[in-house]
Amino acid sequence: MSVFEDKINDYSNGAEGTLTTPSGQSVGYTVSSSANTMDWGVIDDGAQVAQSGGFVEVTFDVAVQNAAIHISSSNVGEDYVVEVDGQPTDLNAMIAAGQATFHNFGGNQIINPDGGLTATGSYTTMDAAVLQFHVPITSVKVSGDGSGGGWDVYDIGFAGASLPCFRAGTRIVTPKGAVPVESLRPGDEVLTLDHEVQTVLWAGARQVSLAEQIANARLRPVRIAAGALGPGCPARPLWLSRQHRVLLTRADGAECLVPVAKLLGCAGVEVAGPTRHISYHHLLFAQHEVLQAEGLACESLFWGARSLLLFPAAARAVPAGARAELAKMTPARPFIERRSALRAWLEPSPVG
Repeated sequence: MSVFEDKINDYSNGAEGTLTTPSGQSVGYTVSSSANTMDWGVIDDGAQVAQSGGFVEVTFDVAVQNAAIHISSSNVGEDYVVEVDGQPTDLNAMIAAGQATFHNFGGNQIINPDGGLTATGSYTTMDAAVLQFHVPITSVKVSGDGSGGGWDVYDIGFAGASLPCFRAGTRIVTPKGAVPVESLRPGDEVLTLDHEVQTVLWAGARQVSLAEQIANARLRPVRIAAGALGPGCPARPLWLSRQHRVLLTRADGAECLVPVAKLLGCAGVEVAGPTRHISYHHLLFAQHEVLQAEGLACESLFWGARSLLLFPAAARAVPAGARAELAKMTPARPFIERRSALRAWLEPSPVG
């Protein structure tokens, strides 16, 4: 699962491109690097940075806020230094001042006493750790401290403003019939594809104004026309945020979950125009579930790196014991986050 709304995919030295910030601003960037680009397949690429002096640096054309670094792989005992705007940075001081936040999802990464990054365990995981800056920066650099012979994987971009959720009015199937998503509350029961009746653990909402939609098209929902994904799928038009995943089933019965934005361009799937306001709603369960929304199988909220960054209210509302279990949440079906991986999945190699 990606923690980013928009991110760098090519970390070769001299690579250039543009990213879209959560506010909708387009900014250019240039990469300076001694790293290889690590291809994880269906999840994020990243810069494979050697501890023995390797580095990756991204310089933006203008100062940007909310840039983030995702540490998606690590080896125990390795130390890395972070520089911001060309200066070595004490991350402890930045965090204490509210200028940055650090989310240690995997439990194997810490900010060391010197203000750098240290791996306390070896792992490869999509939800390892995320460092996010809340002050304007023009460049960020991660480099090995010169010791050791291993490597870690770092990915740089912007955590998204686009949220995985249902638009108000979407009817969700429950034991009492189909009800509007906005009417569901914690403790209510919902029918799921895999585990029959499950109880809503947390229900959240976010309002998006017309001004926000005009400034950032990524906040507009994707409209799926009735029958666009098959007979009765959906039974009537369905609006989802662009990162909301829907269930796809291949002819051989294989299934995956794909962000609806990856289906844009298919007949009947398009970005909706701006409206006066949008109310988005999220449903969290103890497990990642597949729900019926207007006849289309869609995911519930997946509790991963993006969720903790984007849904702090859920983290506060859910009891501590439940949060510990949520951290172990696994996808209800395999995630496919990239169009190239989706094309490959839809056209499997013939069995010989």
